[in-house]
Amino acid sequence: SLLLFGLIRALASTGSRALELAGRMTESLRDSEETLRATNQQLQMLVQSSPLAIYTRDFNGLLTSWNPAAEKMYGWKASEVLGKPLPTVPDEARAESDRLRMRLLAGEPSIKYEGRRRRRDGSPIDIDASLAPLRDVSGNVSGIVTVVADITERKQLERRQAMEHKVTRLLAESESLEDVMPKLLQTICEALGCACGARRTWNESEQKVACAETWNDPSAEIEQ
Repeated sequence: SLLLFGLIRALASTGSRALELAGRMTESLRDSEETLRATNQQLQMLVQSSPLAIYTRDFNGLLTSWNPAAEKMYGWKASEVLGKPLPTVPDEARAESDRLRMRLLAGEPSIKYEGRRRRRDGSPIDIDASLAPLRDVSGNVSGIVTVVADITERKQLERRQAMEHKVTRLLAESESLEDVMPKLLQTICEALGCACGARRTWNESEQKVACAETWNDPSAEIEQ
């Protein structure tokens, strides 16, 4: 009878501790959920107010989020792009973009990328992007998050400085302006992103402006 009494007390004690432990676990889980909810809200506020474009894509490359800075930077509203492939990638850069995405989906922890993309109006934009994989609760890669800075002005300044240095060198190495002018025209056009250019001079004998020389990008289709 003493053994039975001790067993009953032990079971009663164990049950009491189990109930207490379950209560503590439930309270801890509730606190964790509230903390997670608050953290998610803060994260959403940061994403929505960020001056950097931030967007996410699912495993298939379809957009799942597109913050206000992305709307301002590229020109597309979130309602226009969600559920669709990234519209900012030019056709000639699509293969490269797909390779970056596949590297992240294969497990690469992050990628830094500088390149050229396009806005909704078709104008080019130079970007500095940081890409990283998104993971689900099981730790499997489920998508990609991208943070983008617009570095167009910085790149334009770099190209302008490079152009000035090259023009200075060409002038210093040439014997006459006429000899070096074709190379100067090409250098200036390439630095400014122009597909063609021309130098015109005043023809004194004919009293009119005449074309002295032209340059065009061989790969561009130029209307004559």
